[in-house]
Amino acid sequence: MGLSGPLFTWSLPWWPPNLERLARTRQFRENRSAAEGWIERQLAPLRAAPWLDPAAAYVYDYGTSIPGRGARWRMNIGGGSILRVAGGVYALPHFYRHVAVVFGFDGDLSSRILDVIGLIEQSGWQLRLQKNQYGITDRQWPIRAIAESNGAALGTWVAAEEPPCLAQGGEGAPCSTHVVWTSRDLPDPNPAYTTLNTPPYMQGRNVPDRPTWSDLPLEFSGPLPPVEIGDFAAPALELHEHAVAVLIELTYFVCWPGQRPRGIPKRSIPRPW
Repeated sequence: MGLSGPLFTWSLPWWPPNLERLARTRQFRENRSAAEGWIERQLAPLRAAPWLDPAAAYVYDYGTSIPGRGARWRMNIGGGSILRVAGGVYALPHFYRHVAVVFGFDGDLSSRILDVIGLIEQSGWQLRLQKNQYGITDRQWPIRAIAESNGAALGTWVAAEEPPCLAQGGEGAPCSTHVVWTSRDLPDPNPAYTTLNTPPYMQGRNVPDRPTWSDLPLEFSGPLPPVEIGDFAAPALELHEHAVAVLIELTYFVCWPGQRPRGIPKRSIPRPW
């Protein structure tokens, strides 16, 4: 019976990106500042509405290096039956900023939520009603009616101006918005609309004997995820009949294999081969 693979496999060590050193570069700090300002501009129309009372907020700003799967290259020695050398395991550095604000308000829930959606969409978003906890949305746009006292909508960026993202890879704008509303003394909240989107931070992703994720928190305030809308909106519901939470998520730095932004040192992001 012949051998189906090599007798030995030698995996070369991998060098994850240096997130702390990357975060100290001038280009990164300038882009992070631009991301912070961009998110605040999205929330500005809501903060300016006289009938919306901001009651609580949270900010998650962090970086993570996502290990790639497998090796970038393999070299067989002895016709592939004796030794295989595998090297170049890579990691993709990403930095995210998540900002959520909960507002209290009174009056007719349906008309007020439609007003909130209108304020968000005038900045360049397109929102659709969320149908379940898996993020599936209704096809109808624009949203014309709000039927539930507890519901949610998800939004994508459709404006021509791209949000700030250094060395963006892939297609599509690296941002999203999540709107969740609830009311005081709600007897039976819909479980699909009780949790704000949870960022992929510190969730036991590492697997033994494989390259590990590394995280770098830059700014953390407010409750740790997952954030339940009932707890997050409690300060607003103490004073008002209804509450709405608006979450803006932005990936403001991403570096794909073989890419490196101009001005970012090579030692911060090793080449994946």
